[in-house]
Amino acid sequence: MRHFYVLKGVCVASDHMDILQKAAYIYDNLCKHHYVFELSNGHTITLILRPQNFAHLAGIRKFSDLYEFRKDITAINLYHKILRGEIKLADAQRSQHYDLDAKDRIEYLSRVEELLKSDRVVYGFDPNKNKLNSRLRSTVLLFKGDSHNFCMVLGIAPDGKTYYPETFFLSYGIRYIEGQNIVSVTLFRTIQAQRIK
Repeated sequence: MRHFYVLKGVCVASDHMDILQKAAYIYDNLCKHHYVFELSNGHTITLILRPQNFAHLAGIRKFSDLYEFRKDITAINLYHKILRGEIKLADAQRSQHYDLDAKDRIEYLSRVEELLKSDRVVYGFDPNKNKLNSRLRSTVLLFKGDSHNFCMVLGIAPDGKTYYPETFFLSYGIRYIEGQNIVSVTLFRTIQAQRIK
């Protein structure tokens, strides 16, 4: 089925996009809302996705070996260049870091909306429980797994009264989830972004 994405009044067919631009368009649409999770432990968290987080979540900030991804280009400008089609997947694939650091993340980032609809989350993530050598500041992990112990994970960290997406990764196995405090999402809702101050 053919999908269309709209950015600033311009309609683009998905079959004219590579997976990097498609992921950016999907993420752009997700940024138009805030996501509220009411949890079975009585806590409520509000997640705000911002355009400047996209490059980090996709892993493309590691491409310092390429001119198009150099560090002096802000994350937001890099994101907009991807949306406009000025930077393509073929550019990213030239990086020596692409296969190891970003290939899977880029391919799966277009599915991040599935993580927002998780019915269970890790709350109070503690890397010491699993002897993980992790520098994550995320205290909540949204995860979606399959029957083959493959998980997509979106780590979110507190930022004042709300949360931001700190990391996105794929885990082959459940080492980030196993032994952690898992709670149910009792209510999930979205709010138009401009309504929260």
